[in-house]
Amino acid sequence: MVDHAPRLTDWPAFFAPVETAFGTRVRLADFDALQGDALWPGFAALAGLPATLPAVAAPRYPGPDRQAVVILQLLNTLVEDPLRRARMLQAWFALHPPGGSDASLLPPLERAALLDHWQGQSQAFAAARGYDPDLDAARAALAQEHWTPPEALPASALMDLIDLAQQAMPPAEPAPPRPRPPRGGEMSLVIRLRPWAADLARRLRRAAD
Repeated sequence: MVDHAPRLTDWPAFFAPVETAFGTRVRLADFDALQGDALWPGFAALAGLPATLPAVAAPRYPGPDRQAVVILQLLNTLVEDPLRRARMLQAWFALHPPGGSDASLLPPLERAALLDHWQGQSQAFAAARGYDPDLDAARAALAQEHWTPPEALPASALMDLIDLAQQAMPPAEPAPPRPRPPRGGEMSLVIRLRPWAADLARRLRRAAD
């Protein structure tokens, strides 16, 4: 939402390729309402699968806190190679497991503006497909939220990022060997005089003539 809010809040455009490809409407549900033990039964009901299916033991991944989001934004800006980024991300989360503060990177006023934009662009589309959140309750919660700006990144985190960037750099290619002169050929040595010395040599030649 920090970088791609216009695209992510336009659900008709976002889901249109899926509906076109399959010739049917998507089905939407509230993920937050289905977290925990309700996630698998909720998915089965949404997909029209039997409720007796055994649950899938899938891992649960906590979301990164906003300090990690800022670090990852910096990483995406500085490192173009996606393979290097993937290696650095894996190493970063090994050093700094996610699961810290769940405070938002965006202030409440900006998130309220996102709700307004989503309501105008996507609310009717989402409601017709099963997802109709209580936007008034969401706005009331934002109005009561005690939000503080993110703190400066600690030097230790920046040093970890620099170390990971160095480790992810590809090995330096060896310098190409210098060409050797052909065997048996004549070698010549050219000496170029400095301008003042060349001018002096020309004057001496003229005086000798």
